[in-house]
Amino acid sequence: MKSTAQNVAKTEIDIVDIPNAVQSVINVGNITKLQMNDPLYFAGVLANSILGGGGEARLFMNLREKNAFTYGAYSTLSTSKYTPNFKASASVRNEVTDKAIVEFMNELRGISSIKQEELDLVKAKHKGSFIMSLEEPSTIARFALNKKIYNLPENFYANYLKSVDNVTISDISKVVKENILPNQTRIFVAGKVSDIADNVEKLGYPVKYFDTEANQVEKPVAKKVAEGVTTQTIAEKYINNIGGKTAVESIKSLKYIASASVQGMTLEITDIKGQGGKHSLDMQMMGQSIQKIVFNGKDGYLAGQGQKMPLPEDVVNKMKEEATIFPELSFNNAELKGIETINGEDAYAIKKGSKTLLYSVKTGLKIGEITTESMNGKTVTYPTYFSDYRDVKGIKLPFKISQNLQGMDIIFEVKSYEMNKATDADFK
Repeated sequence: MKSTAQNVAKTEIDIVDIPNAVQSVINVGNITKLQMNDPLYFAGVLANSILGGGGEARLFMNLREKNAFTYGAYSTLSTSKYTPNFKASASVRNEVTDKAIVEFMNELRGISSIKQEELDLVKAKHKGSFIMSLEEPSTIARFALNKKIYNLPENFYANYLKSVDNVTISDISKVVKENILPNQTRIFVAGKVSDIADNVEKLGYPVKYFDTEANQVEKPVAKKVAEGVTTQTIAEKYINNIGGKTAVESIKSLKYIASASVQGMTLEITDIKGQGGKHSLDMQMMGQSIQKIVFNGKDGYLAGQGQKMPLPEDVVNKMKEEATIFPELSFNNAELKGIETINGEDAYAIKKGSKTLLYSVKTGLKIGEITTESMNGKTVTYPTYFSDYRDVKGIKLPFKISQNLQGMDIIFEVKSYEMNKATDADFK
């Protein structure tokens, strides 16, 4: 049964607030009617290739190469039997979200006009890809399945190369006007409202706000930090609430062992921190070490799967930044970013180095930290949340640590804490 969904009557921007996001995920798209048995199918394939089919396409060249908004911008023109649609997407830095939307819309409006050289180039590319695909045994099965599902003519694939060659600039213009609709586009943005909303609202499109369950809501309003609250007062409240400055300063090393269940298997971590940035983290699965990171305050190594390698320079520098077990004892070069809602609780967000530290407005306890890293050309965030604080020899420490690893939520239960017993051997 085909979808009864309809396009918006007029282009609008729909925003979902992700309070701790450092990037905005932008999806620009509309519903289409293009099918594989449509006479304009091949024109649609080539038009999408010119617009957002790869690193040489218009979206990529604009948003990445020209403006450096993102590491990649692409588009798809799906001819699904039941939900055909057009979509263009990219992840961009918060501060350029509005500018990226402008460039997306410029490219959508401009794709109806192409040059013959562009068309000739994508024709050659698609013919080459088609010929190479014939070397895969699965290709023939896919062709047969497509014929059945999409009611294709018997000679559809026999005439594939000829059909590609027959596409004209006029065909491109026609298929674009029918299927890429910049005046009826839904621009979806998942990002940090407090950073992006004001500039996005100036673009002139209607803007709506939704929660993570797709319910329309009022525009989230940033909560103001009370007068007199600073990074220093937040740090002092935290230290006082977990045991006091004297007790915290007496801790020269801190070790904890925690475990979690991951797909039916037990994952255990042993984490040891010492003064001067010393750190040892051993992750074990079913009793076998799968990754171990050791830093002695000057250098260190990463071991796993039978291999051992020195820590990269950027990792060493980051670990040197974390020279204290409790960073709150010395909050230098830290910035209070505001109040964010974390798991339903208001928290002060303090930016320190590559981390955003989160402290409950109500209790003063640290309820989370978000680490931001650059990996394979993309900015990624690793959230960690702390709860279930209990007294351990006069110091309150969290016994539940929740992490999100590659999209999977993992909850570690702390088995034990140990203070002031680590030796230099633990960091070798």
